[in-house]
Amino acid sequence: MVSSIINDIRILSREKKFLIIGIDGVGGSGKTTLAKILQNELNNSVIVQMDDIYSPQLQASDISRIKNQVFLPLKSGKHAKFQIYDWKTEKLSQWQTIHPEGTLIIEGVYSLDRQIIDYYDIKIWIEYPPELGFERGVKRDINGDGVDNSDKWKKVWMPLEKKYINEQNPKSKADYVINGEEISI
Repeated sequence: MVSSIINDIRILSREKKFLIIGIDGVGGSGKTTLAKILQNELNNSVIVQMDDIYSPQLQASDISRIKNQVFLPLKSGKHAKFQIYDWKTEKLSQWQTIHPEGTLIIEGVYSLDRQIIDYYDIKIWIEYPPELGFERGVKRDINGDGVDNSDKWKKVWMPLEKKYINEQNPKSKADYVINGEEISI
């Protein structure tokens, strides 16, 4: 399935100078891994993680911020610039600039939110059991950021993800649905 997606992206990139790909699924489903696989196979590609657009006030990714600071400038042919959320300091930190060329891969929960769905050229949903995603995600947070977010996962993030999935059904908007168990972590 992944090789088919890569092939389709390459074909589409011959027609368009700039592509935006969205990868969504429950936390810990393999979105980051898939994004890295795509980036390794595609020339001139950049990954933006929805975790980089996190808002402590919302306790989720800030959809209006990614729309206004990333999607709108890029779709009008301008550079996008946004501050990355630092999970260790719990503050906005370094700035990232994205140029409207090549392939932009947006990955993370809420990537296929109804407010930004129309900005994508290709939309991917990763199907994965939330309980297993929880285990992967907690392990990733501890190993990567040195932070144990178990309580936030159980009490905040998983219920918000469930609400998002139930209300918006992002899987139904995807061009491709991939089984997360087939993505090596």
